[in-house]
Order: sequence, then C-alpha cells, then structure tokens
Amino acid sequence: MDAQYLQENVGPALTAGLASVAAGQPDDPVDYLAHWLLKYLAVQDKKEKVSAAQELITKEKEAAEAADAAKVTAKEERFFKLKKALEEVAATTSFNQMYDVMVKTAREQSNSDNVYLMLLEQTPPPEGQEEDPEPEQEPVEPPPEPEEGEEPAPVPEPEKLDPWLPKFTTLRVVTANEENKWMVGKTVQAPAYGKQTVSYSTVDSKELTFLPNVMVSEPPITFFDMPMPGSFAAQPVLKGEDEKYKAGGVLGLLCVDTVGGDSTKTLTDEDKELLLEMGRVAGSTFERLMAEKKARKAAEDDIVAKLLEALVIPEEQEVAEEDEVDALEGKLAACDTAIIGEVKKVFKEQTPPQPVGEYGRSLSELSGWEGTPSGRVAAMLYALVQEEATCTPEDLEGKIQSLDIKTLSEETLAAAAAALNPEGADPITKETEGLEFPAQLCMALMEAVNMLKDTSLKIQKIRKEEEEARIAEEERIKKEEEEAAAAAAAEAAPAE
Repeated sequence: MDAQYLQENVGPALTAGLASVAAGQPDDPVDYLAHWLLKYLAVQDKKEKVSAAQELITKEKEAAEAADAAKVTAKEERFFKLKKALEEVAATTSFNQMYDVMVKTAREQSNSDNVYLMLLEQTPPPEGQEEDPEPEQEPVEPPPEPEEGEEPAPVPEPEKLDPWLPKFTTLRVVTANEENKWMVGKTVQAPAYGKQTVSYSTVDSKELTFLPNVMVSEPPITFFDMPMPGSFAAQPVLKGEDEKYKAGGVLGLLCVDTVGGDSTKTLTDEDKELLLEMGRVAGSTFERLMAEKKARKAAEDDIVAKLLEALVIPEEQEVAEEDEVDALEGKLAACDTAIIGEVKKVFKEQTPPQPVGEYGRSLSELSGWEGTPSGRVAAMLYALVQEEATCTPEDLEGKIQSLDIKTLSEETLAAAAAALNPEGADPITKETEGLEFPAQLCMALMEAVNMLKDTSLKIQKIRKEEEEARIAEEERIKKEEEEAAAAAAAEAAPAE
C-alpha cells in the first residue's frame, strides 16, 4: 500500500529528477536533485494554474455561447409568436374581430398590464360653437363628346383629399383586455372641448407615442384625472384611402400601459416594435375589410335596385275604369303574387329572423335602429303588419309573409305612413341614403303596397257597399215578411 502511494505521488517526479541527475552528472547530485524537485513543483503549479485558467475560459465561453443561443432562441420564438399574432390580425374577417384580436395580442405579447382600443368618432360641438366645414373635392371637367366612331373618353376621377380631422371628436374605448372591460365606453375628448391630452397629440402626429415613465411626460398624463406612475404607449391605427380621402386618416388608437399594476414594469423597445407592426398590419387589414364591406354594400344595392325595377304592374293587369269588381279582384290577385310576392321572397332569402353566417343580414337588426332613419322604416313595418316592436324576429317574419293586400285598411296604411314620416320630420323615401339593407327591403315592400293599395281599397269599398246593400235587402224582405205575417194574422183573428 505504501509502495503504491509512493509510486503514484512521488514516483513520476523522482524518476524525472533522477533522469536529469544522470544526464547532467552534477558535482553535488543530492543538492542538484533537491533544487530540481523545487523547480519541478513550481512548474507543475504553473501548469495547473494555466490549465485551470484555460478550463475557466472554456466554461465562460461555453456559457456565453449558451446564453447567446438562448437569446437567439428567445428572439426567434418571439419573432414567430409575433408573426403568428400579426397573421391572426390580418386574417380577421370583421372590424370587431380585428379589434378584439389586436387587444388580445398586445396583452399577451407586451410587457403591459392594460390594453385597450379607442376609436375616433365625430361628436356634436358645445353649445354656441360650430364644426369646421368638411372639405369638398374639386369638380372635374367631363370629357368632350366623342366624335362619331370614337370610343368615349373615361370620366376623370376627382383628386383625392388629404385626410380630414373634424375639430370636435371623441376617442371612445370599444374593447379592452379582460381586467379592463370596465373601460369600454369611456371617452377622451378632443382639445377643442378645452383640454389637450397625450392621446390627441398622438392623433395629431399620427405616430407612435412611447413613454417609459409617464410622470415626466409633457403634457402630464393623468388617468381619469389622477396621476399614476408607469409606462404608456399609443399606436395610431390609420385608415386606407377611400373614395374621397387619401390614406392616413386616424381610425383610432391602440393603447398599452403599466399604470395601476406592477409599477416596476416598464415598456421595452420590443413592445415599441410590436405596436409599430400591429399598427401597420391593422391599417392594411382595415383597408381590406373596408373594401369587402364596400363590395357587400354594392351587392346589397344591386339586390334592392333589381327588386325595385321588378315592381311594375304588367300591362294586362292595369286597372281600367270599366273593370267590374270581379275583374279588379283577379288583377289584384295576380299583382299581389307578382309584385308583393317577389318582395316577400327576397325578404325571406336575404333577411331571415336571425343572421346566417358572419355577414348575414336579418330581421333581428331592426331592434337596434332606434333614433335613426332606418328606425323609422322599422316603425313603418311594424305598423304595416300590425305588430308590436317588441315582437320576436320569427313572429315578424310570419307577419311579413302573411301580409294580405286585400285586407289592409286605410287606417293601417295611414298609421304606417305616419310612422315613416311623422309631422315635421324630414321625409324618408326609397331614395334616402344611408338606410340599412333590411330597411331598404322594407321600403320596397311599402312601395309595392302603395302601387296596389288604391285597387285594394276600391275593392274593399265596393264589397262593403255590396254587403251593406245585401244586409239592407235582407232586412227589407224580413220586414215585409213580418208585416205580411202580421196582416195575415190580423185578418184571421175573430171579430170582437
């Protein structure tokens, strides 16, 4: 055991030292060996230190490479998460869905506690003040008439205007993350109402506002009139161009902050990048959704236009002065099927009681039109089918489909007309702009009814007169029979 210990721990050094003594053959080999062993120890110690240093360097290098790799992995992971989130925003198929996905993404991807989306809305000016007039496009000269055989020149488009921002507007919160749903409906008013805010500074600049510390911002930021520490950022969501204005108008603001939560949290440059990207994607998505909405509106307008064109009384069904009541009833029945029946058919196809699909229109919309021109059209429909506004869409559909022109009274028609155009109100007609699609179908139904109402009322009057004459004749005959019976009874009675 001792020999093994010496061999493992002393043997290598002693063997090398003796070899050196043998090679050098010094005069004092013992002293030489002693000094050689001391030098050996120093060399070995140095080697161990160098080895340890090299090992430390290697470990530090490996740790740094691992940290860099982790950063790359984290950055790649964030990139792919951001890419997926932006794709979700871009894939939305409605404005409300886009708003909700934006808020959800900003909350999950950023260092914020609070996320909310505000939309810009024009609002009435204070009493005694007026809104600036909206700019108008310069009229364009129509092209000259083409020479015979030439193709007509295209009509030039008027030059589009820079986006217009009304003086009196309000930013209204339309959606927020779950913990801040209480903010929905809250508003921030434009400076024209008396106070400048960071939100409206962002609207004016159309650029990202990014404040890591709101306590040193200018103007000072308050939240519902209370100063609070934290970070705040607001990214404008810009509109694309439309028929009148160039791109760049402000749709609203996507806001994130750490106010009122963990005050040690701060928004980072990564959050800034997120908001900028979301603003870009939201702008292009808004433009796409507007184009799709415009296409749906054009399709709806086409349906209404074709329906109104079809509301024509066939020549053979035109009422003549000499027509007897039976002929009138035959013509009315034919027109009821061809004209009112066509409107009912379109109603059933295009506006069922409940919406079908994401963009389906339905009778359930009518309850949300109160206070609008379409709301007056809805009131007209309720009066026409003699139904309460609180009825279910299913009941309303049944009343529309069972509407019978032959039984509509003057009182019902008058009530419908009064509901549509109350005394003193601006008249609503089928040409009125801005009516909802179901309201336009209601106007088509009223148009069809008005085309046939005179014939229907004439028939009702004739039939009523005939019925009254029949009843009067029956009463006369009955009276004569009673009088004859009484006279016969008197003659048959014995004389007193």
